[in-house]
Amino acid sequence: MIEIAEAKAQDVSAIIELWKELMDFHIALNPFYTLSEDARERFEEFLRQNIASPDCLVLAARDDSAVVGYCLSFVAHHPPVLKLQRHGFISDIAVTKRYRGRGIGTAMAGRVREWFADRGITRIELRVSAFNAAGRPFWEKQGFTEYEAVMCLDTDTQGDWSK
Repeated sequence: MIEIAEAKAQDVSAIIELWKELMDFHIALNPFYTLSEDARERFEEFLRQNIASPDCLVLAARDDSAVVGYCLSFVAHHPPVLKLQRHGFISDIAVTKRYRGRGIGTAMAGRVREWFADRGITRIELRVSAFNAAGRPFWEKQGFTEYEAVMCLDTDTQGDWSK
């Protein structure tokens, strides 16, 4: 039986391993996601800060005592020129490969929606890689729709574009 609960300090090491699995997946899709030398330490610090913050929700999905998934969400703010200031942001969601397809991600997404609703948050945003063929359909199934495209230009590989 899978249990989904707020992550605790003792879950940090297991969540870091899941995060590493998530990042390895993304690196294989696009080298942009290549990690810095100190990425693990920085993510651990970021994770601990988020677990302790009242404006963040870090969930851990457990099968017995093993953490098999996690979700990291927080209250974010749009620029002050927009009417809607506060919104929810889902930063990460990951389920270890062996446990995918069992509804764990959907259950975590549902808990996140409830958490945001309890705080009066009526809009939730996230980013999904254009290269993630599994991510986009998952989020669409959760009711998310595209409202904006994030574009980039890697000038070190594009030559002189100033003409």
